[in-house]
Amino acid sequence: MNNDRLKKYYRIIIPIILVLCIVLMALLAVSFKKERDRRNAQALESQAQALAERIVTVMFPEGYTVTQMAQKLEENEVVGKDEFLQYVKNPPQSVLDKLGIEDASNKIFALEGYLMPDTYEFYKGEEPGTVVEKFLDNFEKKVSDKYELYSSESAGERYSLDEIITIASVIQKESGLVAENAKVSSVIHNRLDSSMPLQCDVTGNYLEKYVKPYVDDYSEEYENNYDTFKCAALPAGAICNPGADAIEAAMDPADTDYLFFVTDSADTSVFYYAKTYGEHIENCRIAGYSGY
Repeated sequence: MNNDRLKKYYRIIIPIILVLCIVLMALLAVSFKKERDRRNAQALESQAQALAERIVTVMFPEGYTVTQMAQKLEENEVVGKDEFLQYVKNPPQSVLDKLGIEDASNKIFALEGYLMPDTYEFYKGEEPGTVVEKFLDNFEKKVSDKYELYSSESAGERYSLDEIITIASVIQKESGLVAENAKVSSVIHNRLDSSMPLQCDVTGNYLEKYVKPYVDDYSEEYENNYDTFKCAALPAGAICNPGADAIEAAMDPADTDYLFFVTDSADTSVFYYAKTYGEHIENCRIAGYSGY
């Protein structure tokens, strides 16, 4: 093969080889990209699956106390009971400021009442602050606007948000029935307006059942601050986490002169209301209670 023919051959074959090399490299790049994308997709799928396996759905009924919530959170592996209770008992000042709680010194659990009952999704192994933030975000969505409206429309003296939540918690425990909430609220408001002690059994029950077994520093001071047979007016804080209906009833009580109520001994969904103590005694007889 002479030089001219050889040169001609190289001029033809070398571009072909270069093109083939480029095509091969492109094919390899595509193949590598597909493999990389496949591995990334697998990794993302594995991460998503791992996250999904960590997600738990937990439902908290209206009227649950923070100690009941703590127990349920621990059972679902969201956060430790003691760790959660310590946080709601002594939350950061920034959380108290956000809720407008000016003084939590007499409260047993500072955030009792503000953990909005609902169904939530949590990750297993969360921090207590992250868990509480979900409750408080929901509380703000469901309560803040309504309280602002109450504040702007209420005539005369209005109750602070903290007082409203405390009233609502008593309504929740005493009633729990939407149809009765406003009338029960009227009794509480009327007694407060008349400077009468509330004398609600549910406040003492709260201490006995949901506080004493869970705190190491329980003292008579708690009873003086929470038991409405001992304290002059409202408890120092909420006795449960009320639902939206009870909170609305606390802000909008029925217009009545009732100062007393009692539920039927055989059917606690039946309520008897009275304006005087004499009427109340008669209602207790009708309700089926002995000793009256």
